[in-house]
Amino acid sequence: MERSAARRWLWSASPLRAVIEGWLISTILLLLLLTDSHQPLLVRFSTVWVMLFGVMVSAFRCRMPAQPLVRALLYDFGVAVLLMVGMISIFYFAPTLPLTDQQIPITLVEFGLVFGSADILAYMTLRLPMRLWALWEVARKRHLRWSIVHAQLMTLLVLLAVFVVWQAVEFSRNLSIGEQPLEITSPAGVLLSVTLMLIFAVVVIVISLPVIVGLMALGAVLSYTISRRTTRRIEALATATSSVRNGAYDTRVEVDGEDEIAQLQQDFNAMTAELEHTLAALKTERDTVTGLLQTRRELIASVSHELRTPLASIRGYLDSTLEHWQNTPPPTLRHDLTVIEQEAIRVQRLVDDLFTLSRAEVGRLTLRCVPTELVSILRRIVDTGAPLAWQQRRVKLSIETPPQLAAVVDETRLEQVLWNLVHNALRHTAPGGIVVIAARATDARAQIDVRDTGDGIPPDELAHVWERFYRGDRSDGAGLGLALVKELTEAMDGTVAVSSEPGKGSVFSVAFPTV
Repeated sequence: MERSAARRWLWSASPLRAVIEGWLISTILLLLLLTDSHQPLLVRFSTVWVMLFGVMVSAFRCRMPAQPLVRALLYDFGVAVLLMVGMISIFYFAPTLPLTDQQIPITLVEFGLVFGSADILAYMTLRLPMRLWALWEVARKRHLRWSIVHAQLMTLLVLLAVFVVWQAVEFSRNLSIGEQPLEITSPAGVLLSVTLMLIFAVVVIVISLPVIVGLMALGAVLSYTISRRTTRRIEALATATSSVRNGAYDTRVEVDGEDEIAQLQQDFNAMTAELEHTLAALKTERDTVTGLLQTRRELIASVSHELRTPLASIRGYLDSTLEHWQNTPPPTLRHDLTVIEQEAIRVQRLVDDLFTLSRAEVGRLTLRCVPTELVSILRRIVDTGAPLAWQQRRVKLSIETPPQLAAVVDETRLEQVLWNLVHNALRHTAPGGIVVIAARATDARAQIDVRDTGDGIPPDELAHVWERFYRGDRSDGAGLGLALVKELTEAMDGTVAVSSEPGKGSVFSVAFPTV
């Protein structure tokens, strides 16, 4: 709090106020000198220094606005001239001061002019180091290295100041001016004693200036060198912190030493590593949530589209049947009921696929994987699907298998996988094409391929065919069949693969562990 009060006092007054305060202090001190009018030599000797004390107060009180060097010098010179006018006026309004002597042939005007020049010189001499000090304050506040150098130099200055004060006190014990003894008990004597002590201190400082400058320079160099290692590590931390703030979360600093700063470096590295990991996890979670929201939107759109068509067909045929139903059934009743059944089966398959996908997603899919003979399952699918494939699409469905082939699978889910692959192949194969179900053993796994002679899949779409709700440009499905194939196959510890050549067809493969 004391330091804050000192800062508020230093360099905080307006130029006019600083000048008035200097005048008042000089006037009060001069009035105290007049109380010892029986010691004219004492008064004459002290007057100049008392007036310069007022100049010093004004120099410390007048604020220092941030200005270019030339404007700052003009600013200080203007204040010094204003202060000089006030100080000289004190001489003219106090003619009783014994400022001249018969041995010193000088008029009051000449004395005032000389003192005024000394006043301006003293003020400017005081303000210049103050401005340099202000620049130094800015540098040390912005850079830790200069702050450490400042603290160590201040320690050296305090020691030098103690030495100078001690010498000044020793000097002031026996003071005399000419042949007149100095009466320190009077106010003027006290002022003169303090003034002479200050003069002596200045003389000591001037005489010792080369030594002081040398010590300060040596101290500054040593302090700068010693503090360099510490400040360099802190600067590295500051640079790394700025990098992290700008988004470079992989930033790390080299740990140097075992002190508190080294501990800070370790904590910084641990913090940034944890931050990077957390942000990566958050990004993954965000992407997952975004994907789920997108999937939800696609689900609503796809299911709405897929359900609308069969339900519209069912309703249309029912309306037509009821409209023509009188006493006898319409002749197209069997056909209409067949279409309604097919559309109902289509809706049922879509709902089943959605249900299976949802259970697989939450890990609640029930599987019973046991060694299973695959050839019989494949023949059953071909025997059932071949007539429908030829009847509805004019596509031939055939099989290529070895005599025996077994794998560890869930038979029901495997049939679901194969039917989805067959339906997908039939949907993309033009009339007159061929769909082949082939099976073979490869590297302790049983592989089943579903080949078609359809249009094929563009290379840029191959990586997306297993994604849920993904539909190519020429696809009219819901985008669930292949996604379900992948989910069920991987749930049975199997793998999926696809290859395609546009214009020649595609091959979808699933592989399962053998017995």
